[in-house]
Amino acid sequence: MIWGPEIQFSDDLGGAWTSGKEQPRFSGDSGQTVDRLWHIEPGGESDPGVMYVGVQPAALFRSGDSGDTWKEVTGLSTHPTRDQWQPGLGGLCLHSMVIDPRDPNRFWVGMSAVGVFGT
Repeated sequence: MIWGPEIQFSDDLGGAWTSGKEQPRFSGDSGQTVDRLWHIEPGGESDPGVMYVGVQPAALFRSGDSGDTWKEVTGLSTHPTRDQWQPGLGGLCLHSMVIDPRDPNRFWVGMSAVGVFGT
């Protein structure tokens, strides 16, 4: 793990593994580093190829190409209360995601010792 946590894929049930082109990483301006990957969630049925990953420190990344590249969801990373978020016993992680099955524009994330945020 010299370069940080990494998401890999297998098309043959684990016979061979491949890394994506771009791993979940914070922008260079933030000074933050992805310590752990906690949860990967596929997008809704109406969004094929969309995936989300929750990380530590608590942040959300989105892929629109089945996990080959990842972009930070900055609306959460720059939330006005972020400087008040404190880690719990499990750290400061985004561990849960729920996409509304009836409305793909409704989405919730749960973060350890922070709470639940919805959009």
